[in-house]
Amino acid sequence: MNSQTIRTAKTLALAVCAFGCMVIISPANLRAQSTFGSIRGTAQDQTGGALPQVQITLHNVDENADVATISDGAGNFLFENVRPGHYRLNGAKEGFAIAVVDKLDLAARQDIRLDVKFVVAATNQQIEVAAETAAVNTENATLTDSKTNGDITQLPINSRAVSGSPLSSAQPSASRPARTWRAASAGRQAEPAWRPRR
Repeated sequence: MNSQTIRTAKTLALAVCAFGCMVIISPANLRAQSTFGSIRGTAQDQTGGALPQVQITLHNVDENADVATISDGAGNFLFENVRPGHYRLNGAKEGFAIAVVDKLDLAARQDIRLDVKFVVAATNQQIEVAAETAAVNTENATLTDSKTNGDITQLPINSRAVSGSPLSSAQPSASRPARTWRAASAGRQAEPAWRPRR
């Protein structure tokens, strides 16, 4: 084989190795860029005691879709990988009134925690629970914020200055001529193409 063929084979092998490394490493990086959030909480009775085996339904108002789960022995429930949007949460347990948490707004990468209180009901009744989501994220140490397209276009940028163009300050001054240099040749140093007046 000649040297050109060997060089081409080495380049191809290096490219295959680089592609393989990207395929192996990239899924770990892609998980960190998720825009999904989570909604978690605890089902409680009027005294604050945990209610196990409560049917919790999360309704996506934007897509008209439901996801359901059942609270565990400590009354905890969790909805993971939830798309940002507007939600309503319903909770039902035999012997208790249906609890509804309306107007839940989930932003990208936001973790909402809320406690849903159930009251004992003699007849079939529905209680609407007004729940406020915490302004401070107590679930993990991430800082998140969502911006709309309108918010982004209103951000200040240096090129939006009064002067018009950011390049206006880079124009040569009229008092000094622009310098150009002659190329060095055969042992001579490069010198400016212009000579200052004496």
